[in-house]
Amino acid sequence: MGIPVTQPDPAFSKLSHQEVSRIIEEIEKAYALMGVEWLPSEPIAQLLCRELGYEDIEEFKDAIGGSFTDLLNTLPDVQTQRDEEGNVRFRVEPEPEQKDWVPRTLIVNVTERSQLWNVLLKSPYGALEVPEMEFAIQRNGVKRVDSLYNHIGNAIFELGAHVRTVPLSRDHNDKIVDCIGSLNELLDVPLPWTCVVLDPSGISRFADMSNVEIEPGIRVFEYDVVDTEEVEVEQGEDTQEPAVESGED
Repeated sequence: MGIPVTQPDPAFSKLSHQEVSRIIEEIEKAYALMGVEWLPSEPIAQLLCRELGYEDIEEFKDAIGGSFTDLLNTLPDVQTQRDEEGNVRFRVEPEPEQKDWVPRTLIVNVTERSQLWNVLLKSPYGALEVPEMEFAIQRNGVKRVDSLYNHIGNAIFELGAHVRTVPLSRDHNDKIVDCIGSLNELLDVPLPWTCVVLDPSGISRFADMSNVEIEPGIRVFEYDVVDTEEVEVEQGEDTQEPAVESGED
C-alpha cells in the first residue's frame, strides 16, 4: 500500500466556493479518464494548473494555500499514499451502490471558528441542519465538497440572491433576511452551535472525523426548517413564494 501521507490542515480557506467546485470537478474528471486505481499526484497537479488557467504551479499552490498533496488530503473521498520511490499517489473512492448504503447522522458541536475549515463532503442525498436555528440545507442531488464555512456561506449567498430577485410578501422577506443575519452570526461562532448532517446513504463525511459524533440511522428533529437548496428551483405558482419554511408562524 506504500507509505501513508500525513494529513495536514484543510487548505480551502483561501478559495471561493466556485473555485473549490472547479478544482474538485477537474480532479474527479482526470481520475475517471485515466482508468487506473492510483494516480500520480504531480502530473495531475500540472494538468489542473493548465486546465484551470493558473500561470504556473507556484500560482496554483498559492491559490490553494499549500501543495497539491495538502489539497488532496482535505478531500474526504480521496486517499493518498507514497510509493516505494516516495512519490505521492491518490485514488478517489467510488460511491457505494444503494444496496450498500448505511444511513447515519453526523453531529459536530461547533465551539470555535477553526472548526469551520473542516471540509465536509455533503453527498447528493444528505442534508445539513442547524437545530438551534431550525435551519437546513436540504439534499439537492449534487455532491458538494467544501469547508463547513463555505457550505454556510453559500447558503447565505443563495438566500440573498432569492430575496433580491423574487417578489415576496413582506413577512416572508423579513423571515429570510432574519435567517441570513443569523447565519452570518454563526460564522463568527459567538456561541456554540450544532451542525447535523443526515444522510440515508452514509456517504457524507468530514475530512477530520475526530470530533464528529456518529449516530446510526437518521435522527428526526421535531420542527420545520428553513430550506435553502429548494429556494433556487421551487416557487409558488401564483405568488412566487420560495420554498422556505420557518419554525415561526
